[in-house]
Amino acid sequence: VRQDLPPFTARTLTAIRGTLEIVIDENGSVESAIVRESVNRSYDSLVVESARKWRYTPATLNGAPVKFRKMVGISISAAR
Repeated sequence: VRQDLPPFTARTLTAIRGTLEIVIDENGSVESAIVRESVNRSYDSLVVESARKWRYTPATLNGAPVKFRKMVGISISAAR
């Protein structure tokens, strides 16, 4: 439903990629977020903080909402 990334400056970052593992609860809120592949040391904490505000449509199993784990690839390239 909502998945925004924090802003970055080209001075700090160039082309970056990383992986974030998140756990989404039965209400669609991010319960936890862990960096699995670092984007950039200074940017990682911003991504985790941002991810905690993300919202999802809850996953369901047999019609009931369930908690689930998701890997999210982060890919950003600086405009030149």
